[in-house]
Amino acid sequence: MKQRAYPVLAAVALTAILAGLGLSLAGDDRAARALWAGVIVALLVPLTWSVAVTVLRGRVGVDAIALVAMAGALALGEVLAGAVVAL
Repeated sequence: MKQRAYPVLAAVALTAILAGLGLSLAGDDRAARALWAGVIVALLVPLTWSVAVTVLRGRVGVDAIALVAMAGALALGEVLAGAVVAL
């Protein structure tokens, strides 16, 4: 993944977290959880590609830990935690 993409992805994650918190405070927890799950899925795609490329080069970095944490949070329904890890 290109270096210039990281700030954009971080901004997307932060925006989703804040918007989800706003939805939750407004009483729409279902929409908040859907938003957080959506941002996890959206950010898992480039992260998975990045981890796959580094693994093929014979290296494993901390991005692999983030990948496992985000996928695990999504699988366990802890979508806010997964979105925070995405940040």
